[in-house]
Amino acid sequence: MAASSSNNETTPPQYQVFINFRGDELRNSFVGFLVETMRTKNVNVFIDESEIKGRSLDYLFKRIEESRIAVAIFSKRYTESHWCLDELVKMKEQMEEGKLVVIPVFYKLEPAVCKNLEGDFGGYFKTLA
Repeated sequence: MAASSSNNETTPPQYQVFINFRGDELRNSFVGFLVETMRTKNVNVFIDESEIKGRSLDYLFKRIEESRIAVAIFSKRYTESHWCLDELVKMKEQMEEGKLVVIPVFYKLEPAVCKNLEGDFGGYFKTLA
């Protein structure tokens, strides 16, 4: 029995929740508190805490595929990030295949602004297109 317990310790955890957010805007505030709270309740959470800029997104896509739930936190500057949007596309694909539940959170942003691509949110998105 002890051997199987040590094997479990070396196996990486199944990520239950993948959090997609604009890092420099929310990492040290809302997302930090959210992740800390989830982890104290023993919820496995993945955020890109130590991702190297310029690294392939394949690693993050794999984490999305391993997750059961994804939380997309839309904020004013969310659409500035190609990474956020690429992750969102992957999350949508997984959701359409019935493999992922995606929960949208609107952080200091009205849902209509997001839906209608208004304000800075819409402006940043339109410059990427």
